[in-house]
Amino acid sequence: MEFDPVSLTLDEVMQIDPLALHHLATKSAGTLTRYQALLGRLLLAIERTGAYLEHGCSGGCTMLWPADDLPERGSRTFHGGSD
Repeated sequence: MEFDPVSLTLDEVMQIDPLALHHLATKSAGTLTRYQALLGRLLLAIERTGAYLEHGCSGGCTMLWPADDLPERGSRTFHGGSD
């Protein structure tokens, strides 16, 4: 049986020994960083190639986050605006 830490509840995570918690946290942070970098490259490619137009979107970001689902502050920050 394969261990899937993503499906663990908080109570189950609380039962993991400290060293394993440390390793899972480190691995998770690294994985998150790699996927954020990949998402950034994907969004740049979508913007630069105009691929978003094929889906009726006004930009790469709108392909992923409809305007009414993105918090106002997050929207300004994500699009490079200032607060």
